Amino acid sequence: MRARRTAATFAVVIAVGFAATTQSGVAASPNGDRLGVAFFATMHRAYLHTPGVAMTVISRGSKRSVFGHFLFQLHAGTVVAEEFDASGGDANKLVARRGGPTYAWEAAGKCWRRVPRADPRTLTEVGLPYPYPRNGVKTMRPRRHRTAVILTTEDSDRVWFLATQNVFRRTAKRIVTYTVDARTDRIRSIAIQAIKDGTRDIRPHPHSPARWSTAMVRVTTLTSTPRLPTPVPTCTK
Repeated sequence: MRARRTAATFAVVIAVGFAATTQSGVAASPNGDRLGVAFFATMHRAYLHTPGVAMTVISRGSKRSVFGHFLFQLHAGTVVAEEFDASGGDANKLVARRGGPTYAWEAAGKCWRRVPRADPRTLTEVGLPYPYPRNGVKTMRPRRHRTAVILTTEDSDRVWFLATQNVFRRTAKRIVTYTVDARTDRIRSIAIQAIKDGTRDIRPHPHSPARWSTAMVRVTTLTSTPRLPTPVPTCTK
């Protein structure tokens, strides 16, 4: 069994964390606690030889149900294609491949429509070393809890709204917490908290309390390459 991690153990991989983001040329280096920055590199190395990852949104707010699935195709730890397939009345079905845009399935026309780059549905992880974000995140210090390592971050990436809500709205703050298997360094689950309404004053009394959108995502490492839809035909109007 792997020995219990200490601060010194986390510190060993700090330089590797910055190297992973620099070599990709597209991912932003995390900031914040130096051990949290280092732990992103630890997680990334755990996916260097896996063909894919599935992420299932298993709860949203107080409701427990399957609200959608993310699928990632990986090559040498890099996301080469991604799909989001919503359920629970959400019409979003999205796919993107490295070097190309995100496409959304348009059921009425039975065709795939290109999503503008500024659209928050754009699947931003394509081309990145998994699980690095395209936008920089602020990391807290990792902590050990039984057989898991807990890493909490502040993440501004808009695409997380696909997990927390049906319609995109600005958020004042988004907290993304990773629960990671301490033996394999692979992610077990991701908890997301987003403060509703981007202009809400989140300071304590006498101001109104913050209102949160929340979701829980189960993460599964795949043993074979996932099949993703090919975005053809594309919409002509």
